[in-house]
Amino acid sequence: MLTGPVSHVWHAQKKDRIWDEMAAALDTAIMKEKMLYCKQVFIKYDATQSPDGALISLDEKTNHMIQIYLSRQDPNRHCLDSLYDAELKQRGLTCVSAIRYSLGDSLKGTSCSANELQTMELVKQYSFRVLAKKPPFVLQAYVQMSNLNAGGWHPYFFFSLGALGMLFSLYQFWKERRKWLAYRENVSETLTPWQRLSPSILYDEQYDMVRNEKYNSEQSLKGLSKELFNAFLKKPHYLVKYEEIAEMQGYSRKDLSDKDLNRIHKAIKPLREQLHSLGIEFRNIKKTGYQMIFPDEAN
Repeated sequence: MLTGPVSHVWHAQKKDRIWDEMAAALDTAIMKEKMLYCKQVFIKYDATQSPDGALISLDEKTNHMIQIYLSRQDPNRHCLDSLYDAELKQRGLTCVSAIRYSLGDSLKGTSCSANELQTMELVKQYSFRVLAKKPPFVLQAYVQMSNLNAGGWHPYFFFSLGALGMLFSLYQFWKERRKWLAYRENVSETLTPWQRLSPSILYDEQYDMVRNEKYNSEQSLKGLSKELFNAFLKKPHYLVKYEEIAEMQGYSRKDLSDKDLNRIHKAIKPLREQLHSLGIEFRNIKKTGYQMIFPDEAN
């Protein structure tokens, strides 16, 4: 079993990978913003030395001018935030993003409120200068991650889910097996009265079992199939109207739409397929309902 420190390392490694993905998404978003929204051509000067004697790269100077231009066009940087959000989603990362920019220590704009920004974490920061003695243009990206992306699930969480699912399946199997054994015991001791529905079809209402003596085959009914079968038995000629089936499903209307009829057909289908093995058929009578037909009565 994983110990505490091992689990902590696993979570830390996963968060680092996610952080790298978010930083890469920001790089892509900035590049796309330049291509889409920067309509002005910036001249690249040959000199890389600023008037105050500091060496600043041409790319940094150019990016400084581009960011100033984009910030004037979009003061809250919503365009960049939207592009960044799209890149995050494309990478399968669920989080809330925000963009913040400033000149030195002076905040110039954000894509969200100050209160929202306080709950977020800094992903990456860019700093561009044209003069060493002047404040740099600082561009920052923040995110607020969901618990799933930030911390990740414990490695044994999914194993535990699978184990619980298996235990539940075993319990259901044991419950059905117990019911079946009790039923077989009662049948062998003839303690349970059978209701004869036709020369070959018997029904045990206590255990919801339908049996074809001729085929020596049985079926156990559950849920809606059990309710529908009992409804057919109570009706003359075993005919249940569409409206009655709809009411059993929890909705009732005088005029049934095509969608309602489709739901009715789907509700009948499991019972129809289950009892087909016993020779019991269901006839769809147009504009009326369904009629159950036993094998001895079929034409």
